[in-house]
Amino acid sequence: MRGAIIALLVLLLVVPVFVGCKETKKDLEDYEDAVMHLPDRTRVLSDVTRIRRAIEFYKVENEGKYPDSISDLNLKDLYYDDEYDYDSSTSKVSSKTYPTL
Repeated sequence: MRGAIIALLVLLLVVPVFVGCKETKKDLEDYEDAVMHLPDRTRVLSDVTRIRRAIEFYKVENEGKYPDSISDLNLKDLYYDDEYDYDSSTSKVSSKTYPTL
């Protein structure tokens, strides 16, 4: 009987540890995934910032008119050329991969 109680106590103490480790592993995997994508996200943010600034310069130089496309800005050395959506009527630029930037 005493052995059964000890076994039950061990189970009650060990099972939550394994369950907790399982959740921690998932959290670590999510964190690792986020960290691995940081360089790409940073490059995209850099490109979006450059494009938005270039649009503002274009607008000043062209009497308030927005460019028809991003290619009108003649930007060189963007990290990802085909990554961005541009609406010429509103001058909004967004990333296809990271739309919240």
